[in-house]
Amino acid sequence: MHRRNYLKALAVAGTAGLAGCGGDSEGTATLPETVQQARDEAEETDTETATRTATPTEPPAVPLDWRTYARDATNARYVADQPDIAGEYEVNWAADVSSTSRVIAGDETLFVQSDRDHVASSLSAIDPDGEVRWTWDAGEIGGTVYADGAVAGLTRDGDVLVLDPKTGERTALVTDVETEPDVSLNQASESGLFVTVSSESYDPSELAIVDLTAGEIVHQSTVESMAGVYETLISDGEIILIGAAPVESTWQDNPMMVQRRDLETGDVLGSFERTWLREEEMGWADWSTVDGSTVFSVTDRSGMQYDDARNGMFAYDTDGSLHWRQPDLFVNKGVSPPLLDEDNVYLIAADTVLALDRESGDQQWQYETTGAFSPGSMVTDEALLVPDRYQSGEIRIHRIDPANGDADRVSMYESEGEGGLYDQPKVRLRPASEGIYVRGTQLRHLEPVETEA
Repeated sequence: MHRRNYLKALAVAGTAGLAGCGGDSEGTATLPETVQQARDEAEETDTETATRTATPTEPPAVPLDWRTYARDATNARYVADQPDIAGEYEVNWAADVSSTSRVIAGDETLFVQSDRDHVASSLSAIDPDGEVRWTWDAGEIGGTVYADGAVAGLTRDGDVLVLDPKTGERTALVTDVETEPDVSLNQASESGLFVTVSSESYDPSELAIVDLTAGEIVHQSTVESMAGVYETLISDGEIILIGAAPVESTWQDNPMMVQRRDLETGDVLGSFERTWLREEEMGWADWSTVDGSTVFSVTDRSGMQYDDARNGMFAYDTDGSLHWRQPDLFVNKGVSPPLLDEDNVYLIAADTVLALDRESGDQQWQYETTGAFSPGSMVTDEALLVPDRYQSGEIRIHRIDPANGDADRVSMYESEGEGGLYDQPKVRLRPASEGIYVRGTQLRHLEPVETEA
C-alpha cells in the first residue's frame, strides 16, 4: 500500500473540511491526466486496507530539525513526524525580533541572530515558552549554526566562536582559521563539525573544518579547482561544494563545478564540471538542496542572452551523472529554495507551486493562486504549507495536499505590516515540536485551537 494513501486515511478527521481544487483558497490545482488515473487506481486498491488500519494516534513531540540551505535556515527537508497543520490556530507567544534576523533551532531552543546575512551584534536564546534565556552581546557573530550541543558562528576576523547553548558562555574561540568569512555558507554536521568556506569571484576558495566539541581545526585547504562557491551542503558524511571553475577573464563563461569532500578529513572524493549545464545553456544554479547523493538545483538562465528570466530544475548525482532535467518551468517568476518529501520535490514561484516526482522529474500537479506566495514555506508529513505573500490583516497559509494539489487556506493570526508587500517582511514558517513557528514582524509560536468533538 502506498504510504501517502495510508497517511491520508489516518488524516480523514483532520482534513474533512478541505476544499477541492482551489475551493475557497482562490487558487486552483491541476493534475496531468495520467497522474490522475494512477491516483484513482491507487485509491480504489487501498480503500479496504486503509479503512481497516485507520486508527488516529496522537502525534509525538519531535526534536526540531532545521537545516541550513540556500543562505537561510529553512526546512528544506522532509519533517517525518511533524504534526499536521489544519483547522484554526492561535498565538501562544510572540517575541520582538528583527524581520531580517537569522533564526535557527537546537533541540527545543531557538537561537536568534540579529542579522541574517552578515556578522551581527548579538545572539539570543529563546526557550519553548517564549522566554529569553540569554543574550550574547560581548562580540560579533555571524552565520550561526547549532550542532551536537554547541552554538557557533564566525567573527568578522574569521575566527570561530563557540557558545554553550544552555548558558551562552563562550566555550572556545578558534583562531587562525584563515578564511575570509562568508557567513551565508556556514554548515554544521550532527556530529559537531563546523564547515566554513570563503567565496571569491576569481580566486580559489578556502575551506576549514572545525571540531566544535574539541574547539580545534581539523582541516584546512584551498579549493584549487573552484572559485565563487555559493552553496555548501552536508550529506551522508560528505561536504558538497557547488560553485564555478576559475576563469582568466570576467568575460568568460564560468563552467559550473561540484566538488565532494570527506567530512571528517576534508579529502577530495570527486570533482566535476557540469558541462551538461553549460552545453544546454542552463545557466547558474540559484538554489540547491541534497538528499543522500542526489542534488536538486534550481537553475536560472537570466542574463545577457535572454530577454526573460527562465528557471528550471536539474537533479544529478554527486558523481556527475544527470538524473533528469526540466529546463523551462517558470518565466519571469522568482523561485524559492526547493522543498523535499519522500515522493516529490516542490518548487514555489510567485503565484505557482509545482510538484515534481523526485525520481523522474515528471510533473505531478500544479497549484496556482490569484495573489502570490511568500518564500518561507515548509512541508510536513501531511501537507505542504505555503504562506500568502500579499495580505493585510489576516495572515493565512495555503494548506496543500501533497498527493494531488488540493488546498484550502488556513488562518493563522491577525497582523498589520507583514506578508512581503513591497518592503514588508515576508512570512516564514518553521516546524515546532508542537504547533508551528512563524517569523514576520515578530517571531510567533502558534498552537492549534482545541475544538469540541
